[in-house]
Amino acid sequence: MSFFKDLTQRRFFPVALLACIIIAIALVKLQPKMTHEPSAALVTPVNIIEVKPFEVRPAILGFGTVEPDILLESKSEVAGKITYVHPQLRNGAILPKDTVIIRIEQEDYQLALQQAQATAASHRAQLREVELQKGNLQTEIKIVKKKLNLAKVELSRIQSLVKRQSISKSSRDTQQVNVLKLQQEVQKLNHQLITEVSQSEVSQLLSS
Repeated sequence: MSFFKDLTQRRFFPVALLACIIIAIALVKLQPKMTHEPSAALVTPVNIIEVKPFEVRPAILGFGTVEPDILLESKSEVAGKITYVHPQLRNGAILPKDTVIIRIEQEDYQLALQQAQATAASHRAQLREVELQKGNLQTEIKIVKKKLNLAKVELSRIQSLVKRQSISKSSRDTQQVNVLKLQQEVQKLNHQLITEVSQSEVSQLLSS
């Protein structure tokens, strides 16, 4: 009897195994597809405190001699009446950068500035006038030098005529006087030009 029972179990075992495999495949096929849902970001609650900037004056309690790291040494470049002094400008005070600590009355300074500008404008006008005079003198010197050269040529011609006794000596003397006058005029104009050049240099320095 036991033999027949074992034989029966062995006969139906493959059938049962095959049935289990078919059922497993059917369950996998019929199972709905899984969808991936992104996990929500975790939000951590925090407390916010609004911070406002304010100045802090460091204070140290100690014994001994204290020397500042930075000393304020100021000297006014212009003269004038002081109209404002920072209320915290005192020994040991710490002031922010670019703080206005002293104001000087600007009326005297502005008046002096206007006078200086007017003087500079006057010097520039003088410089233009001097430059114009220089140009006129240079032109006049060129003209007088041409006259002098012509007068010298004429003097040479008259001297040749005097040697041939074709003209009187008085004509030669008169021409010599003309040559001397022109030479003196050229020399005078050159001195004037030198003076104008010196004035021009001075005016340039004053107007700058």
